[in-house]
Amino acid sequence: RVLYLLRKQQITSFTQTLCLIKVSTINPILIFIAVLLVACSQGSSSENETTSEETIIQIGPYQFDFPSEFALVTEKGIDSNVGKIESDSITLRFDYGHYSNKLILSIDEYLSSYSWEMDLHNRFSKPEDIDYTKSPPEVEIFEVREATETDSSFGFLPDYIVTFEYEENKYSEPIFISEENKNHKLRVDTIKNHFRKIVQADNPETGVTGIYLSDYQNVNTNIGTPKSLSMSTTGISRSQQDLLIRVFESVAVVEN
Repeated sequence: RVLYLLRKQQITSFTQTLCLIKVSTINPILIFIAVLLVACSQGSSSENETTSEETIIQIGPYQFDFPSEFALVTEKGIDSNVGKIESDSITLRFDYGHYSNKLILSIDEYLSSYSWEMDLHNRFSKPEDIDYTKSPPEVEIFEVREATETDSSFGFLPDYIVTFEYEENKYSEPIFISEENKNHKLRVDTIKNHFRKIVQADNPETGVTGIYLSDYQNVNTNIGTPKSLSMSTTGISRSQQDLLIRVFESVAVVEN
């Protein structure tokens, strides 16, 4: 009987050991499957939440994907559509029309602008003869190039040098790009033949963060300017700026 009891105890211990081995082998697999199912479920839920947390805001032909906490507030404008898009912590002002602000000018925009050509006229005029209401003088521009160290003879190293002819005489003049322009990053491209410029201040607390969109096919022939959207803000944090840049990148042009 003693031998029988010992044999029974050995069989019981062996059976328990097999059960433990079986459980320890199966449990990690079951755990992995359970975790995978939960992760998939959460992933699907997160996708749904992301979709539900976005709202489409449209101004003119331009659609933006904003977080749901933003809302469009329209205001009364004189010759354009104006208003703001705001959340509890960010306010974007916008202007959609033929007089919209171009924000920070890109180098190409500045070089093709009216202002520095008027400066050429001022160089050869007496103060009492300067008339800012008139068009700039007829000057023939030969070249606009980036300045080099050899151009420092102008007193300060300029950003660009323009070579031009005025009243049959040839001249070279420095062009200085403003510090405001240098303190902003500009990205310029086109979307469905619409010009897009994203402005990103190096310091979003003091500089401008915004977007400028322009339809060159919709030009007011009386004033010669295209219909454009200007939207910008300042006094924001770096993370808020990153959020707005993503919104600006999401813009889509809606065809009528």
